[in-house]
Amino acid sequence: MAFNPPCFLNPAPQFSEPQLLITFSPDIDLQGFPPWHIKYTEIFHIPRNTRFDYNVFLRGLYKFSKSNQRFGR
Repeated sequence: MAFNPPCFLNPAPQFSEPQLLITFSPDIDLQGFPPWHIKYTEIFHIPRNTRFDYNVFLRGLYKFSKSNQRFGR
């Protein structure tokens, strides 16, 4: 018989680092994102946006496609 600990004792699932983060607020708020998970993340900040639509998403992807990630080199 195997011992199965309760679900709250299991480690948190491991997620890969996000490559693009799109934020909508007057200032950039990164609460809830551990710094070691977003160290190489491209942040696309939109200070005023009433809704998220396709054009906003395309602008974020366009900016991300033009970024040059050097990783400290």
